[in-house]
Amino acid sequence: MKILRIFLFIILFFSLSNAASPIKVVNQAENTEDQLKVLDNIPLVYCSVKDLARVLSTTIYENTEREKIVLYLGEHRVKISAGTSFIVIDDVVYQIPVPAIIIEGDIYLPTNALF
Repeated sequence: MKILRIFLFIILFFSLSNAASPIKVVNQAENTEDQLKVLDNIPLVYCSVKDLARVLSTTIYENTEREKIVLYLGEHRVKISAGTSFIVIDDVVYQIPVPAIIIEGDIYLPTNALF
């Protein structure tokens, strides 16, 4: 549950950000810094799902042929598919206003649409 709260906090942080440059993430517990890729030249902030998984140190499963990715956040499973406005968290379907997109094999989530 703690990882899910961290995930939601990061998404909330992105929704408040207007920057198109990478977002700096500071891990105070480990005294490390990282960056998350975001997309340029679009009206919404889109975050790389692979970068988000890396920053959260989560396990992922990726199906590049079907353009889908699954994040394993503790006991929770988050399924994201490119080109659709639905995400699945623990087998419960949620709709976001705009779809996730894929660019150069990386799926991006519209972070502003989640809040």
